[in-house]
Amino acid sequence: MSRYENDANELLTLCRHGMLSTISVSQGGYPFGSIAPYDIDGRGRFVIYVSRIAEHYKNLAADPRSSLAVADPFGPLDPQAGARATVLLDFEPVPEPEVPSVRAAYEARFPDSVNH
Repeated sequence: MSRYENDANELLTLCRHGMLSTISVSQGGYPFGSIAPYDIDGRGRFVIYVSRIAEHYKNLAADPRSSLAVADPFGPLDPQAGARATVLLDFEPVPEPEVPSVRAAYEARFPDSVNH
């Protein structure tokens, strides 16, 4: 693993909010982006809670491809001079047997994000 990969992994682990972009169903395939909290599980998989009524949910159900752009919130004034990383992701639902543990970990990090 290169120094840059190590730096990117560290940034992604420390920052837990990013710009999630999905392929918009309602806007003819244009990118749709919004800030989203994320977690990384013990196997290195990104976990994002997406409500079934959210635009991202509809988009990901139609096409699981997305990107997550993360930038150092404490970086220099010039955002292009600071640490940043973009990860390309193919989303899929959490396997049913893993839902309880994934939900517990996500809720521990973001207690106000999941509606019961």
